[in-house]
Amino acid sequence: MKKKIYIVRHCKASGQEVEAALTAEGKKQAEDLAAFLQGEQIEQIVSSHFLRARQSIAPLAAMAGIEVEIDERLCERVLTTEPLADWQEPLRQSFADLDLRMEGGESARSGLER
Repeated sequence: MKKKIYIVRHCKASGQEVEAALTAEGKKQAEDLAAFLQGEQIEQIVSSHFLRARQSIAPLAAMAGIEVEIDERLCERVLTTEPLADWQEPLRQSFADLDLRMEGGESARSGLER
């Protein structure tokens, strides 16, 4: 029997921090995701521990009556623990210089090794 695997990136979030919640738009996206996948035979849901990821999949899990499994290996590389108004440029720099490590963050190289 063929199985389908859906890989879903989190919905729109308020930031990059581990506990950054979904925005109002992100919550609507999560509801839309559940509606989109309604009727599919979802057997298992696995998520990172990031709040935005858990919130993104919660409506689907509730609809399907499935408990979400948390897998720490699905975590994102933390760019920095310091709030950044513009995080996109430092993120680009971190891929240009694999050893660049910002305050409280992880370099791209160490993320690859992990």
